Amino acid sequence: MNLPTKKHGHCYIAAATVLIVILTFCCGASFFNEDEVAYAGMPTVKTAQVSESQPVEDPLEPIAISEAVAAPASDEVEVILEETTTAKTNVEEVEAPTLDRNKPIYEVYKNGWSVQVPTDLQWYIRDMCEKYSFPEKPIYGMILCESTFDPNAYNSGCYGLCQINKFWIRGAAIEHFTDDYASRDLYNPYHNILTLMEMWCYARDTYGLDPYNNADMVKLLYWHNTGKDPRNVSNWTYATRALGYADELVLLQS
Repeated sequence: MNLPTKKHGHCYIAAATVLIVILTFCCGASFFNEDEVAYAGMPTVKTAQVSESQPVEDPLEPIAISEAVAAPASDEVEVILEETTTAKTNVEEVEAPTLDRNKPIYEVYKNGWSVQVPTDLQWYIRDMCEKYSFPEKPIYGMILCESTFDPNAYNSGCYGLCQINKFWIRGAAIEHFTDDYASRDLYNPYHNILTLMEMWCYARDTYGLDPYNNADMVKLLYWHNTGKDPRNVSNWTYATRALGYADELVLLQS
């Protein structure tokens, strides 16, 4: 048997090496072709081809704002600010409606029947109630009980709107009375209301009453009706009737 010489062996080795390289290249091309390989359950992904002549957009490059959402020009901003300021000023300038002293405050009723009360007298009652700190509606209710707003009413020595007995301006020591109280005409509705206010101030201070408290208003009305100490009184028919008439008032302007 003839064995290959050393020269021939080198030739075989070189040929085998070339063959291995060729096979490796072919297999690699087959296994790593991305356009042909796909895994189970996964869609085939193809790599986008970018031409050297087409520039690649920088993802960090800022996007231009469209004209539709572009910031307003400075003069437009000034107009908007001016309109906003004007609107705010207009709101601040809105004031509460002014009360019309030429119109009545209430429509007055007694058991559903309309009672005419002059407008100027209604405003005088309000002014006096604000001055002496009394609620005005119970005053209306009391007058409806006493005289139904008849300034000429008289009954057993009691005069006018609030049926005030002259004892209160002649014999009672009431410090709240002003200097001219003794000469007042109790048929005059304004003198009558003023005298009532000073009398009620006396009762309020003497018995420690709060006229804005309903229970104390009952006591005050009891005192007005009887002239007696009201501190132990919790209910009085006259007071209930007066407060009921007060609830019939219909407010026209406040």
